[in-house]
Amino acid sequence: MMTIDKWTCLKLLIVVLLMGLAFPCASFAADAGPVIKEAQDLVSQGKIEVAIESVTDFIQSDPKNAEAVIYLGQLYLQKEDWATAEKTFNDALALKGKDPDALLGLGAALYHQEKYKEAAGAFEDGLKTRKLLGEFHNRLGLVYLAENKYEKADLEFREAIAADASKAEYHKNLGDDEMARKIYALAVSEYEEALKLDSTRTDFYFNLAEAYFQMRNFTSAVEQFQKVVKIDPQNAVAYKKMAAIFYAANKYHEARAAYEALLKIQPNDVDALTRLSKIYILLKKYDEAGELILRAIDLDIKQTEAFFDLALVYFENQMYDKALEAYLKYEKAQPDKLNAEFWKRLAQAQLKLGVDNPSYLDSAIISYNEVFKLEPNYSQGYSDVGYAFYKQKNYPKAIENFNKSLEITPDNINTLRNLSYCYLNSGDYEGAVATLRKVLERNPDDSKLMGLLGNTLGFTKKYSEAVEILKKALELNPDDSDNLYYLAIIYSNWGKFDSAADIWLRVLNNPQSSSEQKCSAYKSLGANRVAGGKWKEAIEYYTNAINCDPGNLSSMAGLGDSYRLGQKYDDARKWYQKIVDSAPKSKDAEEAQKKILQITFQ
Repeated sequence: MMTIDKWTCLKLLIVVLLMGLAFPCASFAADAGPVIKEAQDLVSQGKIEVAIESVTDFIQSDPKNAEAVIYLGQLYLQKEDWATAEKTFNDALALKGKDPDALLGLGAALYHQEKYKEAAGAFEDGLKTRKLLGEFHNRLGLVYLAENKYEKADLEFREAIAADASKAEYHKNLGDDEMARKIYALAVSEYEEALKLDSTRTDFYFNLAEAYFQMRNFTSAVEQFQKVVKIDPQNAVAYKKMAAIFYAANKYHEARAAYEALLKIQPNDVDALTRLSKIYILLKKYDEAGELILRAIDLDIKQTEAFFDLALVYFENQMYDKALEAYLKYEKAQPDKLNAEFWKRLAQAQLKLGVDNPSYLDSAIISYNEVFKLEPNYSQGYSDVGYAFYKQKNYPKAIENFNKSLEITPDNINTLRNLSYCYLNSGDYEGAVATLRKVLERNPDDSKLMGLLGNTLGFTKKYSEAVEILKKALELNPDDSDNLYYLAIIYSNWGKFDSAADIWLRVLNNPQSSSEQKCSAYKSLGANRVAGGKWKEAIEYYTNAINCDPGNLSSMAGLGDSYRLGQKYDDARKWYQKIVDSAPKSKDAEEAQKKILQITFQ
């Protein structure tokens, strides 16, 4: 039987006591597992504050429990309380040394506070533990990516993938690095690899869509966003991104549908309201655009830029007074953004209002002068200013501005046409003819222009050429009432009364002729029949002329002459007397008095 002397027993006792001193917690440390499990359940219920309180209470009872301290740090990370998380993980490291979980958490807390150098140090220390290598390389890559050190980030992400190729996040982050370096094809490859590993992550689809977008592959980009809304039908951001892509691709109907879907989810999204209103404007749906703009302004009174589009909506709906009001509100709210486009639109609204209220014409001219300061060669502006002066009957100024416009754009038909009207109204028929010839050179088959030129040639007494041009115009459009009217006038002034009468009959029988043109035809045919001694037909035509223009003294005189020719003196005297009664001091009345006397002494 083996015996142990007392000295050996004493030595064994001392060893046991020393072991107890060296590992004081080994026998008495509490298990943190249950409290962590309880905290995890609380977090899943959205009660993170209660979870933090529970774990904190546990640590107070066991302050050296590193596992609990690390988990508390992770809770602060979830709460995004980065500074407290940093302190907590440092406490864990003081308890447990270079623990990989604590280093990982510390690096994350520092990263989110943009303490990139310190974060990199924590992740590098983590790599030295030879544990969680993939995660440490990945996090270090994120630090380099944040610092725009793309090549270093690339190396770290690839090391992470080499350590653990099953992590979709690593491929996604490498894709982000390729995006930052504008290597979009490689980014697409990494995002697709990430989706093979995890097809439920909507952010992966977002990033892949963005890569396709940068490659101008809009179809593939939209396909990815459609996958997002299939997974998450309430994902407003996906609809917004799709709408932006459709808009950039000029697919306005598709963009409209995407924004409308977004507004069903977020009906008060001011940005979506304003963007959708712009699409409605492009689609010429001005009423719908106006409603959206007003909603946006009601939701955010600071949306003063919206007044610019609101004014355009009113302008297109011919509500020029409201358009002007909106432009003036924009001018007051955005004085630093009054560019040439603003002044153009303001001037156009003022010009439209000037049609009925000439006081706006001066304002339009002033606004266009602001345009010319920014765009001195804006041809349409000079043309519009010319029109404003034309409406004011300031023909010299109108001609000056029309000519300025034509110096910039010589072939502008409307400007040439308006210039010819200025010459006509100012009595410069030669100038009008020269201008109309230029217009006709560019539009040789325009029957309206031919008619206008023919009529103007009549003022210069070039009757033969005028008739030739008007006949060509009527070959192109036989029922053009204006050209028939011009031709009849030319024949009358040329003294070709029979030819004139034939054309006047066509004017009467033309359903397109205006009442004024028909009235002129009746008068002219009456005069023609008087000259031919056909007094009965003359009476009929002059009677019709008076019916359409009862106060016309010339028609009254013609009817009196017709009755006198037919020896119906009482009727003749009656019509001559009507002239005297209507305008007793006129030359027509004086002539009528003479005719009354002649009848009396016949």
